[in-house]
Amino acid sequence: MRVAALLLFMVCATACSRWYRSPEDSAEMAGEISDRNIETRIRLALLDDPLTEPYTQIRVRCRDGVVTLTGVVDGARVRNRAVQIARAARGVRDVRDSISTTSG
Repeated sequence: MRVAALLLFMVCATACSRWYRSPEDSAEMAGEISDRNIETRIRLALLDDPLTEPYTQIRVRCRDGVVTLTGVVDGARVRNRAVQIARAARGVRDVRDSISTTSG
């Protein structure tokens, strides 16, 4: 009897978990993307770009779709590319560039 009850509970729990969606899952399904997801996508894109990849110290923060980039890079070209990558990320509403450069 206990085994049957446990088996029934496990089947029900598995079935219910397939229908449950967290609020974050529901938001993504509705076309919204979480701030954490936006940050992750931008960080990965920065690491994937040959120009920005050496600058792993670029910080990415996102709140309500507004991304803030901070850190120090070697020039305006790298800074502009980082901003361009952030702007291209899905879900980004605005980008605030607080990256400093050590040279032109």
